[in-house]
Amino acid sequence: MFGINAFAGFEPGCTLDDLLKRTPLPVDFDLLVLDIDGNDWHMWKSLTVHRPTVVVVEFNPTIPNDVLFIQDLDPSVQQGCSLLALIELGKAKGYELVCATKWNGFFVRRDLFDRFGIADNSIDAMYDVAHETKIFQLFDGTIGVVGEKRLLWHGVDLTQEDFQVLPANLRRFPG
Repeated sequence: MFGINAFAGFEPGCTLDDLLKRTPLPVDFDLLVLDIDGNDWHMWKSLTVHRPTVVVVEFNPTIPNDVLFIQDLDPSVQQGCSLLALIELGKAKGYELVCATKWNGFFVRRDLFDRFGIADNSIDAMYDVAHETKIFQLFDGTIGVVGEKRLLWHGVDLTQEDFQVLPANLRRFPG
């Protein structure tokens, strides 16, 4: 057994690759789990030397499957990324999605993917967004909202009026 007590970051000397080089861990190791509440996508992207067999990465479960979202590279921001963003990054790095839980994507190296016998690993086949909020425009300028109407991590309920940009007296079709 070995351990490291260090902050992983993006500056030279403290990247995940730099920290892993200080250990007896081989370049090709079995499992990497990233759960840092925000910059998970950036941390996995920065891993260029080491190549784990399986990577488990946290994503924001409120982002719809068709939205590619990557938060800014900023340790003080905790927005997360979309599962779609992780899938695209995984493919670029030679990984395939094999499972998605409520907020974790499980990826395996592409050369091992066939062993899982998964016929369809598309995002919609692998993940059903449980807390999706959809916002849309109506002809009169009203903003419509359906789906999750609660800020999950803050416990704040939202109403359709919370989203209105125009006052009610200006909501009419401009034609």
